[in-house]
Amino acid sequence: MPIHPFTLTIAASPAAVFHHLADIEQVPRWAPEFCESLMLARGRWLGFTSLGDLYLELAADARTGVIDLRAGDEREPACRWLFRVGAGAEGGTEVDGEFHGPTGGGGVDSAPQVDALRRALEDLACAMPIATDGAAPPVAARLAACPAA
Repeated sequence: MPIHPFTLTIAASPAAVFHHLADIEQVPRWAPEFCESLMLARGRWLGFTSLGDLYLELAADARTGVIDLRAGDEREPACRWLFRVGAGAEGGTEVDGEFHGPTGGGGVDSAPQVDALRRALEDLACAMPIATDGAAPPVAARLAACPAA
């Protein structure tokens, strides 16, 4: 299974970022290129995704900041996203993650999903509100690169 690591800094509190990423119902909002919509089917989340209709599972541990999102068919996950959400060294939140792409050596290309995920997280970094507890974190300057809303 190919592994694609990434790191992203978001100018928002770790709690806000974790809460947003850890809510499976938010996936279509922060990753619309990957998951267009979700519905409950037989007690499981079914996502209408760029890889086809896939069952999604999400496990999140607020104590460790780890979020584990898996997508696959009824039997087993085909791909997996692991996120670690924590305080950034310069303020804001650092999201370290890995995308574990589909194995299927039969011509399955995980690059589009990796690119879509990276773009989605960059968009999230631009969309998250900046903390207003006196002084904005230094990473707020990075938002200057975000497109105007």
